[in-house]
Amino acid sequence: MNTADVSPTRDATSLLDRQIPLGSWLLTAAPWLGLLLVMLGTRLYGLRTYPLDPHEASLAANAVAVVSGGDLSATDWAQPVPTLLAALSFFLFGPGDGAARLPSILASLALVPALALLARALGRDTALAAAVLLTLSPTVALAGTRLDGAIVLVLLASLAAAALVREPSVSGAVLLGALLAALPLSDPLGWIVAPAMLVLALVRFRGNGRSLALLGTSALVTLALVSTVLFTRPSGLAMFLGASW
Repeated sequence: MNTADVSPTRDATSLLDRQIPLGSWLLTAAPWLGLLLVMLGTRLYGLRTYPLDPHEASLAANAVAVVSGGDLSATDWAQPVPTLLAALSFFLFGPGDGAARLPSILASLALVPALALLARALGRDTALAAAVLLTLSPTVALAGTRLDGAIVLVLLASLAAAALVREPSVSGAVLLGALLAALPLSDPLGWIVAPAMLVLALVRFRGNGRSLALLGTSALVTLALVSTVLFTRPSGLAMFLGASW
């Protein structure tokens, strides 16, 4: 009995046979990559050009306390996110001015891909123009080379905006809740930004009770986990609320 030869259909062909428009992808990504390189150069230039100021030193002292298991300063626990990022940097690279500022530099660089995520909603030209302004802004350059929560706040707000413009989903609600909680955990100004974005989130998820419940739960869990350093500092939440208000 002869078996009839069956030619593979178009859908059955291997993915390796498909053509990838690499040239057009490179043309699209080239401006973003160029801005990333420019931002990297300006941020690295200011990495070690001046010592930590008193505010940076207080955050760095709390970061060292987190790594070494020491006592936290209640008055300086208003910015847990940049403090914990500095603690992670100290754990990986050892304490130092450069290690303290490394998370801010990385957060500054991450602004470019964050704006690229918003290109579909804002339009590519608008998002690219915003990225150019942030890359060349002296204020953003200074914030990106010092240990502080300002640049982290800007990054998290950009990511929250990108999450808002996505199609509503369960995972999107959980992610958005975590980002909204992280705003005040990064900088006291987040107490102003977070409610405004929360209103937009309520409109976005209007009529979807499950997503709203997940958003609120995610925000509360993030607030508790970060402020208490994964529940290793039970008094951290009260210290954070007292210091940031």
